[in-house]
Amino acid sequence: IININLSTLMHIFLRNRYLKQTAIELFTFEGRSYFIDFIDNNKNNTLNIVSKIANLCQKTILSVQQNSFFNYFQSLPHKDE
Repeated sequence: IININLSTLMHIFLRNRYLKQTAIELFTFEGRSYFIDFIDNNKNNTLNIVSKIANLCQKTILSVQQNSFFNYFQSLPHKDE
């Protein structure tokens, strides 16, 4: 069992495992990352988990992915060069 201090969370991203969106990856301000797969889970449950974690650490979290990689990436601010 690994305890993760929620006040250190910086980013939460959705991840795929075995081509299914059943996992998340957490990144901390300490430079650590944690890959968590929710076995026998579905996309909606994973999104609910992400939402609950994000609500618990609203003050420190910088980014939370709650849609597909493509849509999330498109929603980020881009600098024109």
